[in-house]
Amino acid sequence: MKAILEFNLPDEKIEFEMASKGDKYLSAIHDIANMLRGHSKYNSQNLNTLAVETIYDEFYEILNSYGIDPFEI
Repeated sequence: MKAILEFNLPDEKIEFEMASKGDKYLSAIHDIANMLRGHSKYNSQNLNTLAVETIYDEFYEILNSYGIDPFEI
């Protein structure tokens, strides 16, 4: 099976950039998720634990609303 995406450039430049850099976006989200999980679990930098956990939870709520699981790579 093949999938071909076509874009009318330059009109759809933004859409093209989003599609062609999707792997980088997902990698960045994965790294952010790991960072938040590390801060939440280990709190090595003496951060406000409640604030970190709140941000962590809200981050995952946003990802879930888009059907994204950063650990499904």
